[in-house]
Amino acid sequence: MQAFASQLEALGWRDGQNVSIDYRYADGDTKRLDVLAGEIVAARPDLIFAPPEPAALAARRVTRDIPIVFAIASDPVGSGLAASLSHPGGNATGLSNLNVELSAKRLQLLKDISPAIERVVVLVNSNVKNTMLKFNLAREAGEKLGLKILMVDVPTQVDLEREFGAIAAKKHVDGLVILADPLLFTQQQWIAKRARNARLVSISAFAEYPSVGGLASYAVDFSAQFRRAAAFVDKILKGAKPGDLPIEQAARLELVINVKTARFLNLTIPQPILLRADRVIE
Repeated sequence: MQAFASQLEALGWRDGQNVSIDYRYADGDTKRLDVLAGEIVAARPDLIFAPPEPAALAARRVTRDIPIVFAIASDPVGSGLAASLSHPGGNATGLSNLNVELSAKRLQLLKDISPAIERVVVLVNSNVKNTMLKFNLAREAGEKLGLKILMVDVPTQVDLEREFGAIAAKKHVDGLVILADPLLFTQQQWIAKRARNARLVSISAFAEYPSVGGLASYAVDFSAQFRRAAAFVDKILKGAKPGDLPIEQAARLELVINVKTARFLNLTIPQPILLRADRVIE
């Protein structure tokens, strides 16, 4: 959000001067989004910035006339946010982070990082639209790699804590994939710590995951997405219609590896993976 606000200011929009920004947070609880969306729409803002796809969908369930800009939608067309990428139609537009397509790619990277893994848990949130599509793509990719893929549904923090304890108890589970989800984003450090303690080789849809102790991530840079989203807001506030602004896809994906965590896991990262990595955390 700091990146977003900073770019807005660079475009001439200063909070408290010529624009007023009212922040609302669900703290990773997707069940709160509909309530927050209702409150926001009742205030009749000129525009709603709803960065993740679940938030944008919640806003669109309440309004079809107030412009909505999203920054990290996994599948804006498949979820119903837009009619197409080139001409969204309706009242929502923004940027896609390609997370549906990347679900399979992360399984391949996990296998490349640790060829010995056999059983992989995929954390999902059944409350979020497109979750099962992402999981099914991951499962198909895993089966082709000879992996056993297990789905663990964690729609709430309580579920996450309970299920992670069960994961650690399953001695034959050796891999973990974290799909893009608001709850899992807010709990990255918690997950990273427990994944290390459970000796799980893990990869996340969030670029920040290795920075908080996770092993690896393959993801877009959220800060860059938020900065770019400010340009959509700027255009709409100046009169553009959201339905006429093409949805942009992530320009760059980064592979990040935390070798300190790898050493903790007694894991030697293959040299080709280290050479391919965009960032290596020592």
